[in-house]
Amino acid sequence: MMGCHSKYKEEVNQVGGLVVVDIDEGSLSINPEIADDSRSVRSGDSDSIEDLLDIPEIPEEAAKLFLNVCRKARFQFDLVDTKRSVVTETRVEYKRFNKQAFLDSKSGSEKSFYEKVMKTSMFKKFLKDRINDKTDYWVKLEVKTRPQAKSTESGPSVPNRRPQLRKQSSVAVIALNTGQFHNSPVFRMPDLGDKVIVYLKETIRLLSVAVQKSQHFQERASYIYLLGMFYLACNKLTLALENFISLASIDVQILPKLVVTKICQQMKESELQDLISRPGFQALSDLMGAPVSESIHRKLEESVNIPEKDLYYDEFVECVSVMEMTSDTDTIGRLFRALIPSQIHQNFIDQETFAAFTHCWKENNKQCLNLGISDKDLLESECVLRVSSLCKTDYGTGRVALTDRRLCFVKDISSETREITRLSKILELEKKTMFSFLKQVKVLRIKNTGGSRFTAWLKEERDDFCLLIEEMWAGKVVSDSTKDIHAIQKAAQNVLLVDALLQSGLDAETAHHGNREEAARQLCYYRKYREEGHHNVPAETKEVLQNRIDPNYGERERKTVHALLYTPGVPEHSVSPRLWVGLGDGKIKVYNASHWLLESEFVQTKQSVTCLVAVDKKHVWAGSYGIFIIDIETIRSNKTLMDHQEIVVDIVSIDDGRYAFTASINGIIMKWDVQKLTQAQPPIHLENVRDLRSIKYHQEHIWCGTWQKILKLSGSGQILQELQFTVSEPKFQPAEMDCFIILKAEGENTKDEIWAGCRREGEILVWDIDGTEPSHRIQLDCRGISDMVVQERRIWAGSKDGRIYIINSDSKKAFKTLLAHDDAVRSLCNAENRYILSGSGSSDGKIAIWTPNDTRTESGTYIGI
Repeated sequence: MMGCHSKYKEEVNQVGGLVVVDIDEGSLSINPEIADDSRSVRSGDSDSIEDLLDIPEIPEEAAKLFLNVCRKARFQFDLVDTKRSVVTETRVEYKRFNKQAFLDSKSGSEKSFYEKVMKTSMFKKFLKDRINDKTDYWVKLEVKTRPQAKSTESGPSVPNRRPQLRKQSSVAVIALNTGQFHNSPVFRMPDLGDKVIVYLKETIRLLSVAVQKSQHFQERASYIYLLGMFYLACNKLTLALENFISLASIDVQILPKLVVTKICQQMKESELQDLISRPGFQALSDLMGAPVSESIHRKLEESVNIPEKDLYYDEFVECVSVMEMTSDTDTIGRLFRALIPSQIHQNFIDQETFAAFTHCWKENNKQCLNLGISDKDLLESECVLRVSSLCKTDYGTGRVALTDRRLCFVKDISSETREITRLSKILELEKKTMFSFLKQVKVLRIKNTGGSRFTAWLKEERDDFCLLIEEMWAGKVVSDSTKDIHAIQKAAQNVLLVDALLQSGLDAETAHHGNREEAARQLCYYRKYREEGHHNVPAETKEVLQNRIDPNYGERERKTVHALLYTPGVPEHSVSPRLWVGLGDGKIKVYNASHWLLESEFVQTKQSVTCLVAVDKKHVWAGSYGIFIIDIETIRSNKTLMDHQEIVVDIVSIDDGRYAFTASINGIIMKWDVQKLTQAQPPIHLENVRDLRSIKYHQEHIWCGTWQKILKLSGSGQILQELQFTVSEPKFQPAEMDCFIILKAEGENTKDEIWAGCRREGEILVWDIDGTEPSHRIQLDCRGISDMVVQERRIWAGSKDGRIYIINSDSKKAFKTLLAHDDAVRSLCNAENRYILSGSGSSDGKIAIWTPNDTRTESGTYIGI
């Protein structure tokens, strides 16, 4: 329906079949259909109209082909969408799929549909690939079409009223690659001729030449693949394997694993072992690993049952993790100790105690899910953690519900929900005793910052419920004070565990029956943390600290944050800014730097990730035992450079990403052509160097830092300058350097400077770029300097004590000390002067995000940037 002015009536009447209502005249009419020939006569441009009428029919075969392509494309997207939620219930590390949780998330016809699908062999094969973390076409399409998650104050989103707080999963959208495809040249095969062996040899020769001349790694991967196949056709098994292994370092996805396995089976055991021991062939042993057994495959869909035996610690860790009670190693340790009272000298949890604890945990989950609160009454991603029994309150008769955000009152019968108070507004929890009908009743009174009070007659539940509120309240206070966005999630998890501990302790058969209150208080980590005042952060730290994130959250064991990298994002491809985190177990985690939520998590190597560098706008290189090349858009790595025989300690990108230098701890430095992924020059060997720590590239020279000295090298590796590292009054011998940076001069009359931090002393040495002796020595009150980064004209120095010192580069004095971590600062990163990011050792294992714009001088005035 559309309205217009009456002056357009003539034009409106020309549209055949239109129902016209004239409001001015009060008439209704239907325009007559206009014949095709009259339409062409009325038009001033009759030729163009006739052309439109004479459009030929689409050829039938072409039309069918087009429709089939559309159907296939739609089917592919539907296949991804219908299976997308399978990933959220899959635990790769435990080879488990939570079938019941997956079905519970569906409703009505959806649930019956998935029940039928899950019985098919196709779904079981799909599930096996997901459990084995296989990268296939489905994974690529799922990543590219993943919806963008919203940021919430409590971290990752979880279904409403579902108490389980999951480990954060991938949430970022990754756009389709709209870049230009690389145009590969056509490889001309030789004529077949009369003799096959001549043809094979000539093809091998031409392919070898093509490999040498190829200008792009994708071209070379194709040539190497063909070269390996032709060597195999000539029965030259060793040469074929050499090419396939080198192919794995370029693009592991096109590696013919089945062919490699068959070749290894044909070779003699001595030949195979000799090949595996050769440099660069470590990947061969991984490829020869045993396949996943069918017993593991059958285990995927088994429900998680309570073990019918006593549980020692390792078994307890696996059970608690698989049942998704918690995966945090510290929390699991506290829970294990809480379930075994100190007076009972045993190192296991008996079957009856664990069965009772698990039953109470599950029952609380069901009670929270069946509370009857509508979605509109809950905040986004809010989780109900505990519901009281029916009780009398100031708002009437009903139930008190504790969530991870607030306290709510749920009225009896109607389930009408009313907010009591937010956690952040609680001022005091007061336990009182009142008289009702000549008997004493235990009452909990809640006071908030606004002056209002709420009283609930909780009776025997009062003390337990108060303890749960105190833990959740403390978690909120600690989160706000320390800017730790994971504290609320951990506190919510603690509440669920504490409640199960208290309820199971009522059973006389459980080990903690006699001291359940003491055991519960032992598990209330944030309550104790707050009481001891650990959440109090110095004012000068709080004004600079923006956020804390915990990359070890949900991990079995806390690891050191060895490497940090910030990439600004690619707006034209809808790629957000990202924080890349390299951990001590070889795992790399990627966070969305807009709201600090986890985007992706994957293991690159079994060894520690030592460095992360964006060599160009498309790739991140990760140093470990080898160099792993990660595509920034897809966050996938299919290429590995294994030329270094020792661990890679540093990577430097030069010439706008055209070349990159990599250095290993044994003093080998290699220069790479980033586009070709080949060495641009012979490797540089630093003689008698077994402790290379880091490298820098400055004014066309390579600067190398070892424990005792700094070396200046020419591009070819010739030593041009040597700076000895000596401390004025060393407490430890020998004095060793842990890090160094190069500070560029600001004016024409100043010189570039080299700053080096002492490993076991609180001292920083400063040299002029062309000097031989330190020009300044900066003394700091700490056990050693572990890392430094430049931010404008300020130096941020991380210490072994967990503090960060901000030093004025002109006065050479520290004017600000930040209380950063509970362990040594192991990594620092400058995020384009917007943030300074610091990572700590395994005892803390967290990342702090600082805003350098808020840094003040000793006088209290802001420093301009």
